[in-house]
Amino acid sequence: MGLDCFHCGREIGGGINELFAHLRAHCLLRGGYFTCTAICNQGGCKQTFRNSYSFKRHISKQHAQVDNVAPGPVQEEDVQQRDEHVNVDMDEQSEEEDDDPNEEWDYLDENGIKERAVMLVCKLKSSSSVCQSTVSTVVEEVSGLFDDAVGSLKESVRTFLHSQNVDPDAEAASELFEKFSAFQNPFLGVETEYKQVQYLLASRKFILPIEKEITLGYAPRIQAATGNVLQVPTPRVFHYVPIKEVVRLIVETPGFWQCVQEHRKSTDGVMRDIHDGEYCSESPFFRDGDTLKLILYNDDIEMTNPLSPKAGTHKLGVFYYTLKDVHPRYLSTLNHFYLAALPYSTFYTSCRSIITICLDCWDA
Repeated sequence: MGLDCFHCGREIGGGINELFAHLRAHCLLRGGYFTCTAICNQGGCKQTFRNSYSFKRHISKQHAQVDNVAPGPVQEEDVQQRDEHVNVDMDEQSEEEDDDPNEEWDYLDENGIKERAVMLVCKLKSSSSVCQSTVSTVVEEVSGLFDDAVGSLKESVRTFLHSQNVDPDAEAASELFEKFSAFQNPFLGVETEYKQVQYLLASRKFILPIEKEITLGYAPRIQAATGNVLQVPTPRVFHYVPIKEVVRLIVETPGFWQCVQEHRKSTDGVMRDIHDGEYCSESPFFRDGDTLKLILYNDDIEMTNPLSPKAGTHKLGVFYYTLKDVHPRYLSTLNHFYLAALPYSTFYTSCRSIITICLDCWDA
């Protein structure tokens, strides 16, 4: 028995968690929201969702026992019907689901609320317009909001128990108040940037950038005693993210390797990706189906006003890569582009410097 994926039509065995892992591997689920309109697709059900938690509750309530026979791949008519089905007011639908007293709820423990808090910080940091001071302000304000709201709710519950002649110091009531206290500060233990990084490193799903020297340069320094300007040898460094560690996490993502093995070159003569070219067909290195194909890119970005007199002084070179072993429809998303190195563009004025950066990244 399994659940049917609304995107590819495959039957995913093991339950809702395995289905969500499959959707994450296809970049259809980020955090608690789908990246596109999700359709139930269980036994012909066409109800749509944007929130993954509403989708999970709908599956557990309406499709507790799913038929063993999968409905087959999603057809083009189903995709059109899915897009037209968005006319349903999702906000009202979510309110109706939340108001159902018989609905099963996903309870969060202390570790779960901390994980959600760290994911919120990660989403803020992933935005190019949010700086660290803004992230710290959000953490501080949200912590204060939770402290006031949960504290007020806890006192209201205590007052209600008194009105019902229930001892607040009873064992059951004490456990309830302990849960209130645990959720009163969701960022407990991850308040600062350092603690957030340590939490992510402990999860083994975060790769910390490393500083590495690429060459030796000279920088002007004023001698304090004489006032003379001296050219002092200064190492030129860049930051990079170890490619091997990132690829390891990608390969360990549930559903990724299966997606790689299912992707085959086209048989109709149409060139859709690198697998259909002569290079992959003739190279003995890529004839093995277990070989991953990584393509490295390089672009320069200007960090200041490109029309200012200081244009070019702070220009950065971005080395990034992608894996070409998945279906082309997944390669068009930014989720499949990974940062490798970030040096100043003046550090690799020659082809030799670029090769050095690439080799250093790969050897990491």
